[in-house]
Amino acid sequence: MGTAGLMMVPYTCCLFIAYAARTLFHNSSYGEFNLHNQRNERRDPVKVIREAISKALVFYYPLAGRLKEGYNRKLMVECNAKGVLFIDDANFTLEQLGDDIQPPCPYLNQLLYDVPGSEGILGCPSLLIQVTRLTCRGFIFAIRFNHTMSMEDMARGERSPTVFPIWQRQILNARNPPQVPSDNMAHKSFFFSLKGIKALRNQLPFHLKDCSTFELLLAFLWKFSCIVNVRGKRYKMDIPPGYYGNAFTFSAVCSTAEQLCKNPIGYAVELVKKAKAQMNEEYIRSVADLMVIKGRRIKSSTRGNFIVSDLRNVGLGDVDFGWGKPIYGGAAGAVAVFSFCVKYQSKNGEPGILVPICLPQSAMERFQEELKRLTIQGSMEDLWNTNQTQVFSKL
Repeated sequence: MGTAGLMMVPYTCCLFIAYAARTLFHNSSYGEFNLHNQRNERRDPVKVIREAISKALVFYYPLAGRLKEGYNRKLMVECNAKGVLFIDDANFTLEQLGDDIQPPCPYLNQLLYDVPGSEGILGCPSLLIQVTRLTCRGFIFAIRFNHTMSMEDMARGERSPTVFPIWQRQILNARNPPQVPSDNMAHKSFFFSLKGIKALRNQLPFHLKDCSTFELLLAFLWKFSCIVNVRGKRYKMDIPPGYYGNAFTFSAVCSTAEQLCKNPIGYAVELVKKAKAQMNEEYIRSVADLMVIKGRRIKSSTRGNFIVSDLRNVGLGDVDFGWGKPIYGGAAGAVAVFSFCVKYQSKNGEPGILVPICLPQSAMERFQEELKRLTIQGSMEDLWNTNQTQVFSKL
């Protein structure tokens, strides 16, 4: 295994970013499992991707810097050209990952080495990338990135990104003056086939039959709150193509456990639809304003919450470094109370949605029982397939 930093020409500047609540700070792990094809059989994926990252950092230069706090705890990126961490490894086999390649990845600590001192948020690398060669001449691309901050074009030989990157953090800055309305652990992935989704939809009352698949799955998975993506609101907020980073706000849905358990799934679907409907531009802007007023001292407890992000349309499974689309591209697994919906194709070629979930072992068993109970069409195998990894507590 080799570890190195990819550097840029040294210079220093500070780029301010919008306020972010400290409770939302975390690093996300993303993995891509790419089988090598004959189109570029003489190319070394480690060399190609390393060079592509170096070229991409010229355009995405903030990613080579370090996050730090300024006045009133406002976040900024110090463009000090300290670079990103790049690791290359070899001698791993695709067979070790099993028949169905899906999260949770049982070898994540090998495929994405946790470099000591790199796991923090402030003053640490924004990107940690590892490329692992497979004995079958394929490779695995894994990345850990700071969630508060494109290189595939470069890997395919392009001289510049297809869509030019735009920083412009002022687009999501708080308004002046701020305006806040006064309105007072086992890991497992579940594959929902089209037949299984139809089985769940049959549980709904007639007026909710046309709800979206995400609303249906989220209502089923939901315990307390959901997370609504700002990506779908881009054109209403004048965010230009090429804007990169992450922007999200919470839309809380409240219900007693008794009501959630006693009522049919349609009860949860209606609550989720109502929460999504309130996520308008005014709501998003007011959250930014509130963080300015509070100085990022917003307390957002994750206790008792269940947060789901819809990643089906992000395009992680379409990333092409020059060897075609990957076998799997998406999150490496669920993180505590965070879960994801990703596009997935089973080993039999059946399209569906994969939902990695992290719950205590006893809760996971109850979850499976509830899922089985709600299935009124087909066998349990037709509805979902699971891949489980037990994670032992470090406490």
